[in-house]
Amino acid sequence: MKERFVTQFLQSITSPRFYQEIGSRRVSDGVRYFSFLILLVTALLSVRFTSDIFKGLASFETWSKEHLPEIVIEKGKVFVDVPQPWQREEGGFVIVIDTTGKTHELDEKYPQGVLLSQNRILLKRSPYESRHYDLSKIDSFRLNPTTIQSWRKVSQWVIPPLLSLFLFVYFWVGKFSQIVFFSGVSLLTNWVSKRGLPYGTLLTIGMYAITPPLLLFCVVALLGAQVRFFDMIYLSSYAALLVTAVLQCHPRTDEMVENS
Repeated sequence: MKERFVTQFLQSITSPRFYQEIGSRRVSDGVRYFSFLILLVTALLSVRFTSDIFKGLASFETWSKEHLPEIVIEKGKVFVDVPQPWQREEGGFVIVIDTTGKTHELDEKYPQGVLLSQNRILLKRSPYESRHYDLSKIDSFRLNPTTIQSWRKVSQWVIPPLLSLFLFVYFWVGKFSQIVFFSGVSLLTNWVSKRGLPYGTLLTIGMYAITPPLLLFCVVALLGAQVRFFDMIYLSSYAALLVTAVLQCHPRTDEMVENS
């Protein structure tokens, strides 16, 4: 079974004529192949994203030891033993601690940042988006380098499986929705070329045809490259592959329809 999936995988990348055979495939075959493809993409991207997260946690742990004061929350109130307002800026991101109540907002010159007051957190994601989080319901909490170190150790076991599951579901649902949406291109090509292919066949074609653009997306993500108009390149290449694949299929005759 694995060898069959690998063979189909390689053929769907290298041979346009491979789509001539899709007319005889069941939708379930396409779903299995598509799931295998998403599993491959998930495995590759999980390694990259997990590595980035671990590096970020390690960097934050090192930074916290040098710069971040101990933060204690008891019965909804924040206690920090430093002169306030306390402020630290890192690359345009600012952290401000002020439990005196004098500071209510972050300076506009900072596009992103965090403000910790006596009983709330202000998270500024962009110049246009800020969110407030109430701390009054937190009974006891302590943030220091030891806490962060313990989080990092636990995350080594928790993050990989959770991230892999999230990415698999995210890509499966997202890309399958994309396949259904772009089946309109296949339907139009099928109608214009008078191929007479049923919708199930067109859907199966879409599940195979998404292989090259999806792998291209994966390569770009793994390299962390910034490609201008990449979304347009991705979608246009997928649409072109759908048109090519439908035109490669043999027209469905009346006799074939009666026998199906």
